[in-house]
Parts: sequence; C-alpha cells; structure tokens
Amino acid sequence: MNWLVKSFYLIFIFPAVIALTFTVSARPSDSAQGAWPVTQRCLGLPVEAPDAPFPGMLVTVADDAVRAYREGVPTTYVLAFAGGNFLRGASVSPDGQVIAVPNGVITAVTSSDVRYSVQEIRIVTTETVPRIAVRIPWRASFPMGSLFTSTGDIPTVQWLDSERFLFVEGLASEEQRWVVVRPFDAGAQPETAAVQDALTRSPDGSRTVAVRSSERVLIDAASGQTLVGLPASADVSRAQWTPDSSTLAISYREGGVERLTLMDTASGAQSDVFVFEPYQKARSVRWSPDGTRLAFTVFDPQTGMNRLHIADRAAHAVSDLCVDLEIAGSEPFTSSVVWSPDGKSLAMTTAQAVPNAVISIADVETGRRWTLLPASGELSGWYD
Repeated sequence: MNWLVKSFYLIFIFPAVIALTFTVSARPSDSAQGAWPVTQRCLGLPVEAPDAPFPGMLVTVADDAVRAYREGVPTTYVLAFAGGNFLRGASVSPDGQVIAVPNGVITAVTSSDVRYSVQEIRIVTTETVPRIAVRIPWRASFPMGSLFTSTGDIPTVQWLDSERFLFVEGLASEEQRWVVVRPFDAGAQPETAAVQDALTRSPDGSRTVAVRSSERVLIDAASGQTLVGLPASADVSRAQWTPDSSTLAISYREGGVERLTLMDTASGAQSDVFVFEPYQKARSVRWSPDGTRLAFTVFDPQTGMNRLHIADRAAHAVSDLCVDLEIAGSEPFTSSVVWSPDGKSLAMTTAQAVPNAVISIADVETGRRWTLLPASGELSGWYD
C-alpha cells in the first residue's frame, strides 16, 4: 500500500508572494500513535507591510534592554535598560499598561559566590515616554546557581491580574516566601501566597505545579493538596496554561522521545498532541488568547531547525507552518512567537532573513505574512 499521499488543494497568488497549502498523509510511526495528525499549511513569503497600521504593542526582551513597538511609533523604544535592572525578571501587566522591573545590584563575594540582590521593584508605564509610576522597596537575594537563578537570572514577576503580582521576598540566608503585591494600593502590605513551592501558577490562581518528594504534581492552591501527578520527566519550566486555567500544556520524554500533551486540570486526563522525533524538543509554547489553539516550535539540535506549528483543539489536528524561527546561542528563544490579542495573527522572530533575523506578522487564516522590524531579543507579549 502506498502510505504516502500528497494532495494539493489550492495555490493563492499575491503580489510578490506565493502561499502554498497542502496536506501530507503518511503512515505514523509506532511512537506517534495517538498523537494528532499533522498537515502542512505553509505561510507565504514575507511581503511589505500592509497600509493598515500595526495594531497594539509588541514587547521584546534582550540582554541590553526591554523594548516596545506600537502603532504610530516609527521604531522601538526602551522600557527598561540593563544595569541595575534585572530584565529577565521583568514582566508586563496583562492589560499592557505597565511593566514591573526588579532593580538592584550584583555582588561577587568570590568567583564562586555571586548574588543577585533586589532592592526595589519599579512599576514603569509602557507609554512612548515611559515613567516610573511606583517604587516598591524590596529585600531579596538569590545566589547564582540556586533554584531561581539556574538560568543566570532572578525569578520573574508573575502577574495574577493587572492589579496584583507575585514575587519572592527574603534573603538567601533566610526563609524566602512568595508574596502577593498590590502596587497601586499604597497602604497594602505584601500577603504570603497560599502555595510556596509553586513553579508555575494558573492564571486564575486556583492551580499550581510544584515538585514534591522529587515528583512533579498539580496542586490545589487553596488547600495545598496534591490533585494529580505529572509525568516524571515533565518539563515544567515550559508548562503553559490556557487563559481560563482549564488545561495545562506540558512536554515530557517517554521511551526516548518527547511528547507534547494537554492535561485537563480538573480531571487530570491527558491527551498527546504531538510526538517528536528522537532528539527533537518542544519550544516557544504559547496558547492563543481564547485557548483554542496552541503555537509551538519543533527544535532539532542536529539540524538547527526550529519549525513553527499550531495545534487546533477543536479539530484535533496540527498545522506545520513551514517557518523556521530564530535560535539564540545553543538554545532557541524561549519566546520566539506570540499571539495577537484577538488571536488572528502571530508575531514571530524568523530566521529566514539575511543577514539578520526579523520580526514578522502572519495572518493565521490566510497565511499572508509581512516583515515588521529587525529582531531585538525574545518576544515577550503582544498587547492592545
């Protein structure tokens, strides 16, 4: 039997661009049994930007600065410079109005004893001329190589909503705790978070993922009780919640291959979405704003390819968009793709540009793609 069938459905021709959409059906390998079928739906080649203005604001994070790009501004502008600011710990509020930036000093006691000390958390507006709206005195330190600084940085501010965020308080030599901060309420004091060992928290705060007794588990945040166990090899650092907190996307390795699976946070039921070839890994996992589609990249360290895919929950199908996203150093950008607020478009850092990578915008329905601006770090988010 011929297990490889190619069906060419339609060729869309735009000025200076040809977008080809086709399906490829192949006999699945034993390791891919149960995963969703994959169809190639290639995006078009980049064209000039459309006449319509760019909607909203994009935020990028690089080693030297956090930058924003928004409608009506001809270039990017800086929200926070490096130096006293710990950029990898910074985070934009869900409404896109402000960014919380931990600020402090790096102290080298010895060559093997380097500490990050947060002395202040600054709430900076994201308008075209940013200003520090609130300064919150802080007391926390993190030795390099600790749980929080395994990537060379401090914890990231975790916004619960546009009025509250979570951050770690306390020196490394003391007992540290996650606290809830209300930056716009001058009289409010930090409140101890219900679950202290959480590695990632659901948007509504009802569920957390933690490691307890060397096991990865899903926890009820109110009671602290374990709800269900996660796969032993689950990469919880890349776990992604749907906006309504009902589903958790996680990747894990089993039988020498990595799998991307969806877990129902109420029942614990799991469904494999994609099974990777040996040595391939999941990267840049991002839910659409309505939680119906999951963007992710398939990174192959042997070829250096970091290929963009979209999983559709309603169709139980995966689309390969035939686009190679940018890779930084030995690891791909953790955030090389973000969804638009309306879920109709993707911003992506593409590697298909010479000599430098660029940020391009793609309409996920039509496949039309255009170049926006030169890339300047990881994509953090796209806001109204």
